[in-house]
Amino acid sequence: MTRQLPLPLPVRVAEGREDFFVAPANALALSLLDAPETWAQGRMLLLGPEGAGKSHLAAIWASERGAVIRAAADLRPETVADLAATGAVVIEDAQHLAGRAASEQALFHLLNLTAAEGGRCLITAPHAAARLGRGAARSEKPP
Repeated sequence: MTRQLPLPLPVRVAEGREDFFVAPANALALSLLDAPETWAQGRMLLLGPEGAGKSHLAAIWASERGAVIRAAADLRPETVADLAATGAVVIEDAQHLAGRAASEQALFHLLNLTAAEGGRCLITAPHAAARLGRGAARSEKPP
């Protein structure tokens, strides 16, 4: 029986625009990220399954706009004002907010503050907001 031999290849982090492969499936998302002035109320929800490139696109946008990146699970009410004051915020994996009242409220206030101050907020999630937080319930019982 043959065995696959592991090769000691270096790992390179690919988070820049030059590392992003633009394809028909993601070209619209990239063009919208390049025009945040067109976002309704300064907000954009970037959707896609795991591994689709949402975090890569968010990292590109954050780097080019000087945005702060926060995991949704780390969003706290006491940090909202400071985050909004940065003018550009990325909230990654919004599905982790669902069902957590304080975190949901923090996101609500963050969205309102960034809009009021003319800032931008990019949010990533695997699916539409109406389905966020239903992953566990979906595995137990179909919707």
